Amino acid sequence: MDKKLSDISYLKALFYNKDLIEKIVYLNCDNDNKHTDIGLVFGGISQNYRLDRALELYKGGFIDKILLSGGIGKLSTEKHYTDVDYMISYLNSIGTSKDIFRDIIVENQSRDTNENIINSLKIVGKSAYSYTLISSDFHLRRCAGLCPYNLDKFDLPVVFNLCAATDGFTDINSWRNCKKSQLIIYKELLSLICHINSGKMYDEDLFDISAKVKNRILQ
Repeated sequence: MDKKLSDISYLKALFYNKDLIEKIVYLNCDNDNKHTDIGLVFGGISQNYRLDRALELYKGGFIDKILLSGGIGKLSTEKHYTDVDYMISYLNSIGTSKDIFRDIIVENQSRDTNENIINSLKIVGKSAYSYTLISSDFHLRRCAGLCPYNLDKFDLPVVFNLCAATDGFTDINSWRNCKKSQLIIYKELLSLICHINSGKMYDEDLFDISAKVKNRILQ
């Protein structure tokens, strides 16, 4: 039995059943009940649900500012509008106040999750020491894995929380219901393997985040 993410080849992943894929991709690591300086909202699929969670945390006093991160994705067919453009359009459509917009930071150059983190860190720099990573629950393991690697690379003494946004489609209780959502989760498993193999995140146990990630999570 494989013990590390690095043990999984793309070929092996083809034969994993749904129970095993779910145990690898989804982690019980949501801990958004602590205050942080910034809520980092990852653009992409279900980003409106992620924005809703960010607004809940902001209004509840759990985050001081909201950082919207997302350009035009590497695999996107979109040529003109970034994820941030769509996020701002959504915020306007639900009547977000000017006071909230004053506490919103935008990063619109990222093409993937790793760049979301790198470019956001470059913008904020050492002016923030704690983040809440806000994304779909299937995406959080990858976010959590990529973040400490980049924090170490930039030598930033930053800690973070994780906040899951559920959409009734890709979350742990819904992803098995249709082929489209199953494909999204399978691709997420492949993305984890890809990032490990390319050296963009620390290797991890199959069913648990690494010690390096745990050391960065706000206690």
